[in-house]
Order: sequence, then structure tokens, then C-alpha cells
Amino acid sequence: MKSRKSTTPESKGKLFKIMSTTNGICYLCGQPLNIEDITIDHVVPKSLGGSNDHHNKLPVHSVCNKMKSNMTYEQFILQCSQIVNNAIRNLVFSEVHKLVQDIKNRNNNNPSNDKTQNQTPRNSYPKRNEPRRIEKNDL
Repeated sequence: MKSRKSTTPESKGKLFKIMSTTNGICYLCGQPLNIEDITIDHVVPKSLGGSNDHHNKLPVHSVCNKMKSNMTYEQFILQCSQIVNNAIRNLVFSEVHKLVQDIKNRNNNNPSNDKTQNQTPRNSYPKRNEPRRIEKNDL
């Protein structure tokens, strides 16, 4: 991709015209554009047969354009969604892993971890719908 060193008034006019197609918003990331950091992206890359027609050009940040490279918009969005899904899955996994380790550490450091101390008392009453055993002493 060619980098723009200087902008002539003529090319600035073209940039503003293209920027107006998205109201000054980057087509790829949705963030506001400024004139210093704008590049023109071919929606269908020229390497994939896209034209140089104004209908095939949209304003984007230079970083966004570099990330998109020669992918179509759909390919780029799919790749971004896969990256985000992997990042979320890894974040959730690491947080769950930390929680499990914290619980294990608490249990290992707890001096009252003796099973006899943690037993709940047995209920002397029979469970509901369970026949009560009658002893001789009950009569």
C-alpha cells in the first residue's frame, strides 16, 4: 500500500468527499476519522478483481486498512469475530482457572479441614413419606 506523504488541496477535497459517504466514520471500525489518519479502502480488493471506481472506495483508518489487507469486508469481519471469540474464551478460561486455584488454595490453607468437624448432624426425624419404625419402647 502506498503511504501518503503530503496532501494537496485537490486530494484533500477527494478525501472529504469520500469521508462524507460514511459521515466521517471509519467503514471498518466505526470510529471517527481525522484527515491525518485516513486511507481509502477498496471494498472488493483490486487484487481480487475490484475496480478503482468510487463505488468501490470507502474511508478507513490506516491501521484498519493494514489489518484488512486484501480480504473482502466479509472475510475481514469473520476473522475479527473469530479473534474476539478466541479472546473471550481465553479470558473466561483464565478467570475460571484463577477461581479454581483460589478455592484450592483456601481449602489447603484452612486448618479446620478435618472431615469430622465439617460433618452435619444427622436428623433424627424420618424423611417425609418414609414409614416410621416403631420400637417397643414407643408403645
